Amino acid sequence: MPQQEIHLSDYVKVLWKRKKTIATIVLVITIGTIIYSYSLPEKYRAEASIMPIIQSSGGSGISNLLNSFSPMGMGGSTSAEVNSFLIYLRSKIFEAQVVKALDLLPVFFPGDGNVATRLTEEQKLNLACARLGGMVKITNDRLFMQKITISAVSEDPQFAAKLVRQYLVELQNFIANNVLTQSKRRRLFLEKELAKKRKETLEMGKVMARFYGQNPVSLVRGTINVPVAVYTNKGVRDFKNYEEFKANYDVLQEKDSSVSGHEIQYVPDVPHQLYLKYSSIQQQILESSYVALSQAFEIAKDEEVKQEPSFQILEEPFVPINRFSPDRKGMAKTGFLISLLLGIGWSFYREFFSSQYRLKPIDVDDEEKLLATAEIT
Repeated sequence: MPQQEIHLSDYVKVLWKRKKTIATIVLVITIGTIIYSYSLPEKYRAEASIMPIIQSSGGSGISNLLNSFSPMGMGGSTSAEVNSFLIYLRSKIFEAQVVKALDLLPVFFPGDGNVATRLTEEQKLNLACARLGGMVKITNDRLFMQKITISAVSEDPQFAAKLVRQYLVELQNFIANNVLTQSKRRRLFLEKELAKKRKETLEMGKVMARFYGQNPVSLVRGTINVPVAVYTNKGVRDFKNYEEFKANYDVLQEKDSSVSGHEIQYVPDVPHQLYLKYSSIQQQILESSYVALSQAFEIAKDEEVKQEPSFQILEEPFVPINRFSPDRKGMAKTGFLISLLLGIGWSFYREFFSSQYRLKPIDVDDEEKLLATAEIT
């Protein structure tokens, strides 16, 4: 069934015919969009960029730093290390530390509000962390995967910059207090052992000085009982520390000692001079052990610095001057384009597809009548 054809000129005629309607739609929607954009609060974004650096013992810090600039996470800080930093920054514990450090609970929940009176402190902290997570975004560059960007959006530009700075501070504190590398474990162990050896060395010196003052030094006259080990269910063991040795030593010197030979292994009737020589040897052993521990402690501190993760600030957070949102120009352009398309579409619909203006095909009977009339004429 043949229908009337629609040409491009017909569309142009429709647009010209309904130009006032289209202009009205465009004008109303565009002006409404502009008014709405000015009703939105202005927000500012502050951001900082960091690069995780983990120095290994296989090279110098400079070489690791240069290797970390290689693209796609090859060399330097690997993707696993970057993910570790992302986990730190996005963790709930980390957000709670920022909330507490900046005292954001009174900011997010004023004391005279209904919400503040209904919620507990823990609920307030959870909601504050969620709100902080909505304000601060942690992202890493898709091309330069080692680069991590921390951005904060707020109506107050000073507050936005303050949030980003606090994130950097808390990140450094989090690394220093919570990251436990193998070298750090060794350093903590050596630090504890050094304190014990230091005390034992000084106590041994006090014992020898006291022994010199109270006892005559002789190989023949004067003897003491010297404890050497402790009996246990698993066998014989050495004294755990100097305090245990001193306690058993004092007990063994008493005439009515309550310690039997089944509990303490000791040597009876040791001459004073021999015991003094034995104590001197023990003191030398303690001093040598203390020196060795001190050297190992210094090495462990150096290794800890090499293994402990850190980061380099690529871009410092500054107080933003220009607003981040709303993008009024972009909203106006979008409103103009949408309204223009809407006006054109509505005009075509009214002209060609509405039931009132729909183009009807010519009926076959009418066509035959027209042909017959033409032949008669």
